[in-house]
Amino acid sequence: MESQSLVAFDLLILAWFAYLGGAVGSFSNVVACRLPMGESIIWPGSRCPRCLTPIRWHDNVPILGWFLIRGRCRACQTPVPARYVWVEILFAGMFDVFYWTDIRMSGGRIPLEFLIHPSVSALTLFTQHVLLMSSLMIMALIRADRLPVPTSFITSVAFGLIVLRLATGVGWASFIDTTLGFVSGLLAILAVDALLERTPFARWSRWEVGRADLSGLFLVGIALGTRILLLVIFLMLIMAVTLTLIQKQRYLAWGLAFITFVSIILSVT
Repeated sequence: MESQSLVAFDLLILAWFAYLGGAVGSFSNVVACRLPMGESIIWPGSRCPRCLTPIRWHDNVPILGWFLIRGRCRACQTPVPARYVWVEILFAGMFDVFYWTDIRMSGGRIPLEFLIHPSVSALTLFTQHVLLMSSLMIMALIRADRLPVPTSFITSVAFGLIVLRLATGVGWASFIDTTLGFVSGLLAILAVDALLERTPFARWSRWEVGRADLSGLFLVGIALGTRILLLVIFLMLIMAVTLTLIQKQRYLAWGLAFITFVSIILSVT
């Protein structure tokens, strides 16, 4: 009976984190659409991009909302791209995975122990991983529309990751590790760019995809450090060549997000 109660608690908390992730995913869709246009990501609220009709609160529920409106605006019947709901599903799953790896596995014997005795370091690590992955996925959405990623977005995320990285450690060791990650992230952009320039894929590297896709390496270096960054670079180069051969270069930003996600899971398990 006790084990069944613990499973029920686990499922309840996973459902809550999935909802939270879906909400962040919904907001990330808004950011990816408005940020390149220079529009406010806060005001006005969610609305149809064609008829500008505000979306009702019950139609804006993460994941379920898209199915409630059957993928169309209620007012003008304009199709709502399915990518919106897929992004919300991805974020929901991502939040559940990071809850389990960063909080649940480090938290204790019962699911609610992290609420009774919250671990600041675990919550900080969770926030750091969520911020990094959310940013990479927003950048991937923007690049999928063949739009530039604003430099202000990258620098703002970098600042947040630096603060979180310093908060997860104590003293000079944390400062040095964060600094090395910052520097290695910058060097990674230059190194990968130079390498691609000197390969048969130079035409592609001039950039159908764009150097903005490499700026994600900068964020990875800050958040995860040099060791994981090297793994990500190696896997990204393989993916870059593969995507070029099959003429799917525009998915490189999504590839970087996937590689980073797998690298995070491997590093914490």
